[in-house]
Amino acid sequence: MKIVVASGKGGVGKSMLASSLALLFSKNKKVVVCDCDVDAPNLGLWLGITEYDSKEKISTSVKATVDESKCIKCGKCKEICRFFAVEKNDIFRINPFLCEGCGACEIICPVDAIELNPVKNGEIRIKKTDHGFSLVCAQLYPGETGSGKIVQELKRDAEKIEQDLMILDAAA
Repeated sequence: MKIVVASGKGGVGKSMLASSLALLFSKNKKVVVCDCDVDAPNLGLWLGITEYDSKEKISTSVKATVDESKCIKCGKCKEICRFFAVEKNDIFRINPFLCEGCGACEIICPVDAIELNPVKNGEIRIKKTDHGFSLVCAQLYPGETGSGKIVQELKRDAEKIEQDLMILDAAA
Protein backbone atom coordinates (compact mmCIF):
# COMPACT_ATOMS: atom_id res chain seq x y z
CA MET A 1 0.00 0.00 0.00
CA LYS A 2 1.13 3.55 -0.71
CA ILE A 3 0.02 6.78 0.92
CA VAL A 4 0.87 10.06 -0.82
CA VAL A 5 0.76 13.28 1.17
CA ALA A 6 0.16 16.00 -1.43
CA SER A 7 -0.87 19.63 -1.79
CA GLY A 8 -0.67 22.24 -4.50
CA LYS A 9 1.06 24.66 -2.15
CA GLY A 10 4.25 24.61 -0.13
CA GLY A 11 4.40 25.22 3.61
CA VAL A 12 1.15 23.49 4.53
CA GLY A 13 2.65 20.68 6.61
CA LYS A 14 3.04 17.79 4.16
CA SER A 15 6.39 16.73 5.59
CA MET A 16 5.15 17.00 9.16
CA LEU A 17 2.12 14.85 8.33
CA ALA A 18 4.20 12.29 6.40
CA SER A 19 6.68 11.96 9.28
CA SER A 20 3.84 11.59 11.79
CA LEU A 21 2.19 8.88 9.68
CA ALA A 22 5.52 7.07 9.37
CA LEU A 23 6.03 7.11 13.13
CA LEU A 24 2.48 5.90 13.71
CA PHE A 25 2.41 3.08 11.14
CA SER A 26 5.96 1.88 11.86
CA LYS A 27 4.74 0.51 15.21
CA ASN A 28 2.85 -2.30 13.40
CA LYS A 29 4.12 -2.33 9.81
CA LYS A 30 7.32 -2.30 7.78
CA VAL A 31 7.38 1.27 6.51
CA VAL A 32 9.47 3.11 3.92
CA VAL A 33 9.21 6.89 3.66
CA CYS A 34 10.08 8.84 0.50
CA ASP A 35 10.72 12.56 0.31
CA CYS A 36 9.76 13.28 -3.31
CA ASP A 37 10.52 17.01 -3.11
CA VAL A 38 14.00 16.80 -4.63
CA ASP A 39 14.34 20.59 -4.91
CA ALA A 40 13.90 21.07 -1.15
CA PRO A 41 13.92 17.73 0.69
CA ASN A 42 13.10 18.38 4.34
CA LEU A 43 11.37 15.24 5.58
CA GLY A 44 14.64 14.21 7.20
CA LEU A 45 14.52 17.35 9.33
CA TRP A 46 11.20 16.24 10.84
CA LEU A 47 12.76 12.88 11.65
CA GLY A 48 15.94 14.36 13.15
CA ILE A 49 18.21 13.06 10.39
CA THR A 50 21.42 14.93 9.65
CA GLU A 51 23.56 12.13 8.17
CA TYR A 52 22.66 9.40 5.68
CA ASP A 53 23.81 5.78 5.50
CA SER A 54 24.34 6.02 1.75
CA LYS A 55 24.57 8.71 -0.90
CA GLU A 56 24.63 7.84 -4.58
CA LYS A 57 25.30 10.45 -7.24
CA ILE A 58 23.00 9.88 -10.20
CA SER A 59 22.63 11.08 -13.75
CA THR A 60 19.17 11.54 -15.16
CA SER A 61 19.98 14.24 -17.69
CA VAL A 62 22.44 15.08 -20.43
CA LYS A 63 24.16 18.23 -21.65
CA ALA A 64 25.79 19.04 -24.96
CA THR A 65 29.50 19.64 -25.51
CA VAL A 66 31.31 20.85 -28.63
CA ASP A 67 34.42 19.09 -29.93
CA GLU A 68 36.43 22.11 -31.09
CA SER A 69 38.64 19.98 -33.34
CA LYS A 70 35.61 18.93 -35.42
CA CYS A 71 33.63 22.20 -35.32
CA ILE A 72 33.51 24.06 -38.68
CA LYS A 73 31.88 27.13 -37.08
CA CYS A 74 28.79 26.99 -39.29
CA GLY A 75 26.59 28.36 -36.50
CA LYS A 76 23.65 26.01 -37.09
CA CYS A 77 23.76 24.91 -33.46
CA LYS A 78 23.44 28.52 -32.27
CA GLU A 79 20.53 29.16 -34.65
CA ILE A 80 18.53 26.13 -33.50
CA CYS A 81 19.09 26.37 -29.74
CA ARG A 82 15.89 27.75 -28.23
CA PHE A 83 17.52 27.93 -24.80
CA PHE A 84 20.30 30.27 -26.01
CA ALA A 85 22.88 27.85 -24.61
CA VAL A 86 25.25 28.03 -27.58
CA GLU A 87 27.72 30.87 -27.21
CA LYS A 88 30.25 32.12 -29.74
CA ASN A 89 33.36 34.11 -29.02
CA ASP A 90 36.16 32.84 -31.22
CA ILE A 91 34.80 29.31 -30.78
CA PHE A 92 31.37 27.78 -30.26
CA ARG A 93 30.73 26.38 -26.80
CA ILE A 94 27.72 25.26 -24.79
CA ASN A 95 26.80 27.08 -21.59
CA PRO A 96 26.01 24.18 -19.23
CA PHE A 97 23.73 26.37 -17.09
CA LEU A 98 21.47 27.07 -20.05
CA CYS A 99 21.63 23.70 -21.85
CA GLU A 100 18.49 21.61 -21.33
CA GLY A 101 19.90 18.55 -23.12
CA CYS A 102 17.23 18.54 -25.83
CA GLY A 103 19.71 17.35 -28.48
CA ALA A 104 18.64 19.70 -31.28
CA CYS A 105 22.21 20.98 -31.69
CA GLU A 106 23.58 17.45 -31.90
CA ILE A 107 21.08 16.51 -34.60
CA ILE A 108 21.65 19.61 -36.75
CA CYS A 109 25.46 19.62 -36.60
CA PRO A 110 26.66 18.57 -40.08
CA VAL A 111 30.05 17.28 -38.86
CA ASP A 112 29.02 15.51 -35.61
CA ALA A 113 31.00 17.96 -33.50
CA ILE A 114 28.36 18.05 -30.76
CA GLU A 115 27.75 15.24 -28.32
CA LEU A 116 25.29 14.76 -25.47
CA ASN A 117 26.94 13.50 -22.30
CA PRO A 118 25.41 12.33 -19.00
CA VAL A 119 25.56 14.84 -16.15
CA LYS A 120 25.53 14.01 -12.44
CA ASN A 121 22.53 16.16 -11.58
CA GLY A 122 21.59 14.85 -8.16
CA GLU A 123 22.03 12.26 -5.46
CA ILE A 124 19.84 9.71 -3.74
CA ARG A 125 20.19 9.40 0.02
CA ILE A 126 19.02 6.53 2.22
CA LYS A 127 18.88 6.35 6.00
CA LYS A 128 17.62 3.66 8.34
CA THR A 129 16.03 5.82 11.04
CA ASP A 130 16.20 5.28 14.79
CA HIS A 131 12.47 4.51 14.54
CA GLY A 132 13.08 1.32 12.53
CA PHE A 133 12.03 2.47 9.06
CA SER A 134 14.01 3.74 6.09
CA LEU A 135 13.91 7.21 4.61
CA VAL A 136 14.72 7.56 0.92
CA CYS A 137 15.19 11.07 -0.44
CA ALA A 138 17.10 12.85 -3.18
CA GLN A 139 18.65 16.22 -3.79
CA LEU A 140 18.66 17.87 -7.21
CA TYR A 141 21.91 19.81 -7.53
CA PRO A 142 21.56 23.61 -7.84
CA GLY A 143 21.11 24.76 -11.42
CA GLU A 144 20.28 21.26 -12.69
CA THR A 145 17.10 19.95 -14.28
CA GLY A 146 15.40 16.59 -14.22
CA SER A 147 13.58 16.55 -10.88
CA GLY A 148 10.86 14.22 -12.21
CA LYS A 149 13.41 11.68 -13.38
CA ILE A 150 15.21 11.80 -10.03
CA VAL A 151 11.90 11.15 -8.24
CA GLN A 152 11.41 8.08 -10.46
CA GLU A 153 14.86 6.80 -9.45
CA LEU A 154 14.30 7.37 -5.73
CA LYS A 155 10.95 5.55 -5.89
CA ARG A 156 12.68 2.60 -7.62
CA ASP A 157 15.25 2.51 -4.81
CA ALA A 158 12.49 2.66 -2.19
CA GLU A 159 10.68 -0.26 -3.85
CA LYS A 160 13.77 -2.43 -3.25
CA ILE A 161 13.40 -2.06 0.53
CA GLU A 162 11.16 -4.63 2.24
CA GLN A 163 7.91 -2.94 3.21
CA ASP A 164 4.21 -3.24 3.92
CA LEU A 165 3.59 0.48 3.44
CA MET A 166 5.27 3.32 1.53
CA ILE A 167 4.58 6.91 2.54
CA LEU A 168 5.42 9.51 -0.10
CA ASP A 169 5.89 13.16 0.80
CA ALA A 170 5.11 14.88 -2.51
CA ALA A 171 6.46 18.16 -3.79
CA ALA A 172 4.06 21.09 -3.94
